Amino acid sequence: MRYKLIVILIVFITLSCEDDRTTQTNGVVMPFELIVSDYDYSMDYHTQYILTDKELIVIQKSELEPTDSLAASSELQNSVLLDTVLAFSKELQELSYLELDSLKQKYKTKGVHDGTQISVKLTKQNKTKKIHLSNYYHPVIGRIIMFINKLVPKEQQIYYNKEELQDLMNGHK
Repeated sequence: MRYKLIVILIVFITLSCEDDRTTQTNGVVMPFELIVSDYDYSMDYHTQYILTDKELIVIQKSELEPTDSLAASSELQNSVLLDTVLAFSKELQELSYLELDSLKQKYKTKGVHDGTQISVKLTKQNKTKKIHLSNYYHPVIGRIIMFINKLVPKEQQIYYNKEELQDLMNGHK
């Protein structure tokens, strides 16, 4: 009798611990594709961050048109800077449930013509939402960018400074 009680107790404890680990590592991440484009018009390129429920790809895209002096190769037009498989994380799971329907298509700080230009495209459940931000800080987009910046090397991070953008939005240059 005592032996059965000990075995049952061990099985119960093992299953309890296993359930906690399973919940933490095998959470549900909904399928999605989130494309963040960071434009640098002064350098004639933009960097595209393609984040899905499974991976992150960073591509630098040239805005230059091929000429006779430039070879018209895809290397000049697009360079993959990073391609990495993502493991489950609570932040990734939260992003997969993100709804952008309530956001406007365009956010712009009046009176500022150069600077931070960010476009975001979210596709999930056969629906797509596009948003463009021109020198504008939005907390939802800020959260997405912070997540991406944690995954990429410093030189590939998106510059999206909350304080600077809020100063511009409030008329302080």
